[in-house]
Amino acid sequence: MNAEDNISFERKRGPGAPIGNCNNPYGRGKGTKNKIQYDIRKTIYEKVNDTSFIDDFFEEIERVENPEKRARIKLELFKMFIPRPLNGAEQDDLNIRSAIYNKLARNSHF
Repeated sequence: MNAEDNISFERKRGPGAPIGNCNNPYGRGKGTKNKIQYDIRKTIYEKVNDTSFIDDFFEEIERVENPEKRARIKLELFKMFIPRPLNGAEQDDLNIRSAIYNKLARNSHF
């Protein structure tokens, strides 16, 4: 019997909640920011504000040899920045919300 036979790979638990339970049973509170998502957005924002990054990005797209693929990449990119038109129900909902907000703003006594 050598020393490797006695090694245990089970995780040792310290004090705290029993297995299967956690100290925050309701999860992250409503409105609490997701820190990882915030860090990713911050990094993207910093990159996008760097003009050399944008220039390099579009040069990379132009290097795609297949014209159909290049066009699809451009269209998908445009979809991220150009809003799609609202359908009838969405436009009606927007009009109703706008009317309510305007009415509330006029009657506000703050």
